[in-house]
Amino acid sequence: MSEFLTKIRSLVDRGDFLVTDHALKALVDDNITFETALAALELGTAIEEYPNYHKGPAVLVFTQGPDTRILHFLWGIPAEHDRPATLITAYVPDRKKWEDDLKTRKKK
Repeated sequence: MSEFLTKIRSLVDRGDFLVTDHALKALVDDNITFETALAALELGTAIEEYPNYHKGPAVLVFTQGPDTRILHFLWGIPAEHDRPATLITAYVPDRKKWEDDLKTRKKK
């Protein structure tokens, strides 16, 4: 398992997290509940990590929602900080951009 995902989970378990405005809009746009986002963090798997992202390290989490949709959630921690966990975005992956497993990005 991803060490970074474990850190994100630990922060969220302690209630040390934020949700960006972008993530809130994405949740609403794709009809995803925040409860689903939290459950995805517990049940999901890390499919991509961005340790050198300029806004801070991040991890893309893959999960199946309660309605059986495949979902992606991007969690991170602000650059040069060790907290809080931040939900950056959430979405239903676009099959045009992802392989059939919805875990692997298509090569351009």
